[in-house]
Amino acid sequence: MTDRSEERFRSLVETTSDWVWEVDENFAYTYASPKVGDILGYRPEEVLGRHPFDFMRGEEAERVRTVIAEAFSARQPFVAVENKNLHRFGHEVVLETSGVPYFDVAGQFRGYRGIDRDVTARKRAEDALASSEHRFRELLSTVHLVAVMLEPDGSITFCNDHLLHLTGWRKEEVIGGDWFEIFIPENDRAELRGEFTTAVASGNLFAHHQNPIVTRQGVSRFIEWDNTLLRDPAGGIVGTASIGRDITDQRLLEEQYRQAQKLESVGRLAGGVAHDFNNLLTVINGYCEMLLDLVDEGDPRRSAVEQIFRAGERAASLTRGLLAFSRKQVIQTKPLNLNGLLPGIEQIVSRLVKEGIEIVTRPDPQLGQVMADEGQMHQVLLNLVVNASDAMPQGGRLTIETRNVEVDASFAAKLPEARPGAYVLLSVSDTGIGMDEEVRNQIFEPFFTTKPKGVGTGLGLSMAYGIVRQEQGWFWVTSEPGKGSTFEVYLPRIHGVVACEAVEPSIAGRLRGSETVLVAEDQAEVRQIAADALTSYGYRVMEAANGEEALEVAARYQGGIHLLLTDVVMPGMGGWTLAERLELARPQTKVLYMSGYAENSIDHQRVFERGLAYLPKPFTPEQLAAKVRATLDAARPADAPSH
Repeated sequence: MTDRSEERFRSLVETTSDWVWEVDENFAYTYASPKVGDILGYRPEEVLGRHPFDFMRGEEAERVRTVIAEAFSARQPFVAVENKNLHRFGHEVVLETSGVPYFDVAGQFRGYRGIDRDVTARKRAEDALASSEHRFRELLSTVHLVAVMLEPDGSITFCNDHLLHLTGWRKEEVIGGDWFEIFIPENDRAELRGEFTTAVASGNLFAHHQNPIVTRQGVSRFIEWDNTLLRDPAGGIVGTASIGRDITDQRLLEEQYRQAQKLESVGRLAGGVAHDFNNLLTVINGYCEMLLDLVDEGDPRRSAVEQIFRAGERAASLTRGLLAFSRKQVIQTKPLNLNGLLPGIEQIVSRLVKEGIEIVTRPDPQLGQVMADEGQMHQVLLNLVVNASDAMPQGGRLTIETRNVEVDASFAAKLPEARPGAYVLLSVSDTGIGMDEEVRNQIFEPFFTTKPKGVGTGLGLSMAYGIVRQEQGWFWVTSEPGKGSTFEVYLPRIHGVVACEAVEPSIAGRLRGSETVLVAEDQAEVRQIAADALTSYGYRVMEAANGEEALEVAARYQGGIHLLLTDVVMPGMGGWTLAERLELARPQTKVLYMSGYAENSIDHQRVFERGLAYLPKPFTPEQLAAKVRATLDAARPADAPSH
């Protein structure tokens, strides 16, 4: 090598940022460029004669020696062998070593020449990035959120453990696979793939959206997504990243809440209609009964009146169903063991159900008590049994079961009406045709029925629903087409002894009287039939269209008023206020309340626990006379002044 070329070589070696070195056949340094001082803190002469492994810790030295020895024995180059060295001042320096063998003019092997590049800063950055990625992946693996990354063609580059747990797939089965083919339901696949492709191509990815995914078992789960585009340093789109939340249970709860709101709205309408209809039926049925007393048995007109009366009774039954659904009936509750309903139901059911239906009862001998109206719970059970029987046209098994249950918060959260606590469960199951979700969402609506036209009114289940809700209970219904149905009724379980209601005194068949009765009723037709009926039974009757007018009538009348017959709900002053005001002037006057419904106007606990008299509409003249006579003959309750 000429002096000029050697000078150029030395100039190049001394100005490069890498450490240039030369070792002999024993791998001892025979040359070290000045850069060794910047990298390891040693002067070149301090390195000569030493080996590269002298600057490494024991395990690291053995690892690197093994790697280089293989190339050394074969006289082959080695490239970018990463190794950790100790700086003169004790800190760690990461080098990337490359070397090639060199030979003398005679072809004799003399050692290796190479360079060491300081990659400490780069390794720290790589380690920090790897650590960050590790923490990121750990975070996505522990949170209850779905995480997924896709390439622009929809192939999966990353998914977290929660997605795999939710869907039942293994990671090796989905990484690299097509997101839309694996996870999107077939009916939605083409549409969602098209939206994704368009969004990625335009760079306008929808930040938030919801869509179903399907599990390995074919079960749909609904996911709410937050999405972002992934870009390379140049700004090009390289994929998408999405975080999703499983909102399947939330959507189900929202749907149940909407259904409950709809039923509540229908119930309010049903209660209002039933209230007005009861006033009309009071007039229709009342005058029919009075006409029947006037028409002889042999009179051809009597049959027509009887037909009208029977039609009115059927209409009254319908309104009772509407009131039960709307939870606006006055009910007479008492401690009740539901097992006591089963023997009577079995007798009735044996006559109602079709041949080929096996009836199985499983009462819990340790069943707790509920606070309920026995007649209404009998109606609930009967409606459920008839419904189950109708669902098994080809026969099957009908199972009635009772047991004590404890409802926890997680189960109660599935239904807006449910509350945690101790309950008595009444269950009616069948092995019949079952229901799909659409039918199941409508079964408690009034007049909804899947039966043929003219078969049933569609009020049975709605009536049962209203009764159970009025008793502070709730339904849980499970069903699948072809797999039967189970209706579960949950009623709050009571503890200890609860006082029963007062028993209405017997009227001993004596209906007539001569006392004075003040009738306060805003519906003129109802007021008139009440007045006519009581007059026909010998009573002296005064009438008022509202509370204010009733007080004026009472103030003008000088004689005694033995009974106030008042509607609970009237424009202006209602029945409760009227009774309180009248008591101040006439404390001996007894009160009989009447109403077409009870909610927000009359508290059934006040009626039955305090022994207050109540007459539901519609009523016939005989029923009115019997209740008036019973109220007049009864002793005044101890707390009667507090209406």
